[in-house]
Parts: sequence; C-alpha cells; structure tokens
Amino acid sequence: FSGLICYKLGYHTINQYIWQPTKDNQQIKINFQQPTIVSKIYFQNSLIDGKYHFEYLNPVTNQTVYLDTNMDRFHNNFQWNKVIINNLQPINQITLKVDKLNIQLIQLALFDQQGNYLTNYTLDSSDNQDVSKLISPTPPKDIDNNYMSSTIFDEIYYTASAYQYIHGIPPYVNVHPPLGMLLIAIGIIIFGLSPFGWRIICCSSSILLLPVIYVFSKKMFNSTRVATLSTLLIFFELMHFTIGRLAFLDSIVTLFIVIEYYYLFKYIEHRHSLQPLNKKAYKYLLLCGIFFGFGLSTKLNAGFSAPLI
Repeated sequence: FSGLICYKLGYHTINQYIWQPTKDNQQIKINFQQPTIVSKIYFQNSLIDGKYHFEYLNPVTNQTVYLDTNMDRFHNNFQWNKVIINNLQPINQITLKVDKLNIQLIQLALFDQQGNYLTNYTLDSSDNQDVSKLISPTPPKDIDNNYMSSTIFDEIYYTASAYQYIHGIPPYVNVHPPLGMLLIAIGIIIFGLSPFGWRIICCSSSILLLPVIYVFSKKMFNSTRVATLSTLLIFFELMHFTIGRLAFLDSIVTLFIVIEYYYLFKYIEHRHSLQPLNKKAYKYLLLCGIFFGFGLSTKLNAGFSAPLI
C-alpha cells in the first residue's frame, strides 16, 4: 500500500526562487530579442492575495491589450496557471504589472503556437531584482496536467497556510484549527517546498491507518481473519486512497479519530470485565482524550465523537 499511495506523489523540487514586489504598480518586462508570436503564458505563484495582469502593445493598432485582468478571482497558491494570447502578430514585449499587493511569482514559461518553449527573451524588473531565475532553461514538466507540479483543489489553502506558519505569516485559512497545517508544514521543512513535501504527512497518515485498523479489529473481534479483512477493506477503499495522496486534513483527522476510538474501546472493555477504575482505566481515558484533542485541533468535525465519549 505504501508503494502504491506514494507512487508519483509529486515532484520533490520546484523552482525555489520567488519574486515578491514591495509596492503596487511594480512590473516585469518580458523583452523579446526579435518580434515573436506568443500563444500561451504559463506562470506559477507562491502566495497570492493581490491583483495583477499581463499586457502587451498590439503592433498593428498600437494599442495596449490587457490579458486576464481578473487574477484575484481565487487564491491560486503554488499552482501553474496560464493565459492564452489570441494574437497572430509578432510582439516585442509583454509586461506583468502588479495592480495590488501581495503576490509572489515562482516561474514563467512562454510557448508559441506550435507548442515550442520560448527562450529568446530577457526579463527586467522595475524594482531592479534579478528575475532571470524565473526562467527555466528547459521546459517545465506537467504544467497543464499539473498534479505532479502544483497544488490542486483545497491544497491551495492548506499548503499556503503551512508555508505561512513556517515563515511567521498570519495564515489565510482560519476556518480549521492549525494542527493539521502545522503537520503539513513539518513535511515541507523536511522534504522542501514541493508537491511531495506538502503531501507526505497526509500520505503517511493514510498509511498508518492500516496497521491501526488491523490492531483495532483484532482487539475488538479477537480474530486475525477479521482483522485482515478489515485492513483489506480499507486498503481497497478508493476514497481513502485518493484523499491520502493530497495535502488535505481528512486523512490526519481520520487517523486521530480511529486511535481515539481504539482507546475508548480499551476503556470500555476494561470496565466491562468488572475491573476497578484503576490507573490502567485512567490511562485509556487519558489517551482517548489526547487523541480526541489532536483530532479536534486538526478539524472541527472530530467534535462529532464527543457525545460518544
């Protein structure tokens, strides 16, 4: 299971350079060595909570053409995004202009109509930063089908918040308690800011759930066969497998809740055998409470187990 769920979990590295403007109206100019037809602009963000746009001068009408001026419609943190240019005329320059802070840019990639990766240009920044590192000498991989190189779905929030906790920045996401995102941050600290780094802790939680289910089932039914069957049911449960490959909080909170139930069962079993309320019973209750707290500190839906406790 570990091999399957970790297979192509994500790239271990992404471009570590970040361009972060310090005031509105700062810009990067993409200067072509000769007039060039550009079909697509790909760009990867780090944190984004502002507004920006691309523009170029139409060589025929001599008018400024604005490209996708509504970049603030969602927080596309650590994602590859693209702008399509519907222009058949060669152009000399494209400008990325910051309308409102805050934005952080990791990488740029330009392609022509035939899908060829363009490298015949230089970058100039109005804040005099060396932004040449935004350009990769080779075409970036998986920028359209970008699970391997980008955040997807709600990873844009959890990964961004984990990154913000690491750097002491107030997090974007405050609808959930912080423990799960702090654990995701540990993966980023150990393995680097990359898809593998921000997914590995959640993936490990899904892996650990299997032996926990096995031990719990064997304890409950006193049967190796039942314990094996229970583990296999989780092994082949596709939602568990899919969620475990994403930087979501669900796999972490599920692990905590199942361990919580395990110690609750141990306590009930202890009392059912008519043993006194001794240190062992209190230990089971304490561990049950600790993992209930871990679950509740990860995601509030762990609170649904409170009435049973």
